[in-house]
Amino acid sequence: AWVAYDAAGNNWGKDFPRDSTTFREKYAEPLHARRRVELRAVVDGRVMKPTEALPQTISRQPLGRVNHSLASDNKRFYEIPQLARDGDGRLWLFFRVNRQGYAGHPKMGANWEIFATTFNDGSWIEPILLPMSTGRQDQRVSTAVDSHGRLQAAWSTGHHLIDQTQQVRFGRLPNVSG
Repeated sequence: AWVAYDAAGNNWGKDFPRDSTTFREKYAEPLHARRRVELRAVVDGRVMKPTEALPQTISRQPLGRVNHSLASDNKRFYEIPQLARDGDGRLWLFFRVNRQGYAGHPKMGANWEIFATTFNDGSWIEPILLPMSTGRQDQRVSTAVDSHGRLQAAWSTGHHLIDQTQQVRFGRLPNVSG
């Protein structure tokens, strides 16, 4: 069984002052300060971690303070992973990315985009951006395998801070050999 989940620094999402990462003398990261996706496999009752890291650009160092600015060095975070298998049994990982990072309330709101990756020939492929997937914070992907064994995906798009109609998009993941 495969499990994908959100992860962050110690005590993430706990009560904390606005830009501090310390609460009651303990390290506590604000929500979305350094969010990433983790993946595990449960095999014969043992939890195993893949040896190849997922393709994410994140800071692994604890943050001293959260910079509420688009100029912050810690600009992106990854979350809400979803797993799916194609017709060949290949595991695909979908996740959403915010490339603006933790910036308080950015002008025109935060942009979330959906990406997909899979493991091939000893490494994760470069994440594929699902076209026109910029949307709301709570969007998800639905998948199905077609009669040819190809993985199909459907997702919504739309922006909650501008007048943009929410739409449903549909596409096929590329064939991957190896």
